[in-house]
Amino acid sequence: MQIAEINPKELAFLFEPTKIAHCTLYLKNLTQTPVTYKIKTTKPQMFQVKPSLGILQPEGTAIIDIQTSYALQSELDITSAKFQANFAIYEDKSPDPTSFWKAIGDAAQQKELLKSVVKQNEQQVPQQLEQSIASSDMYKTLTNYEQENPKQKESFIINKSQDQFQQAAPREEKSQYYEEQIKKLTDDIERMKREQQVQAKPNEVQEIQFKFKQVILLIIISAILGALIAR
Repeated sequence: MQIAEINPKELAFLFEPTKIAHCTLYLKNLTQTPVTYKIKTTKPQMFQVKPSLGILQPEGTAIIDIQTSYALQSELDITSAKFQANFAIYEDKSPDPTSFWKAIGDAAQQKELLKSVVKQNEQQVPQQLEQSIASSDMYKTLTNYEQENPKQKESFIINKSQDQFQQAAPREEKSQYYEEQIKKLTDDIERMKREQQVQAKPNEVQEIQFKFKQVILLIIISAILGALIAR
């Protein structure tokens, strides 16, 4: 029997080693009678739930704040924690349901298990992408080619303007932005290969191969794109 609605079912905490992580839970009474709730966790010393119990008036709502007691050291501290929301019809006159919950124990009419996950900071995505590209062999190859061919200098580097990325806040625009950059890098690589073949001497055996790391980088970029689209 569902007497209350809870949202979200997955508690997403933004993990930052030096900061307190928190998320918000929303409860709603689906009945015409008062409902009491109690939120429990497997790690009460690590997480604070405020308020952890209370009363929802008929069709009433409540906002629950869940935060860590201190800055966590590992994402595992979040993903290993479990939460459970219990609900029961409340017919007592007392405004404090503490005694009620002691009396019924685990005999709640509705129980909801909540999973805790780590939320990705979207503002860090461009920085992570830049770091991956800057440390890659493909980036170094393109940079060296630019320096050695100043007359044919073109822009091979992804536009690093965070303002541009932030303006593309909707998911569709982010997806289009990264698709364009992936296509641009691929086209640049093909053009470089063609130019190197033309410049090679007839009596010189020249193998034009691009390392597997460059292909892996494109896969990483595609994976980031896929993650953004999934979000």
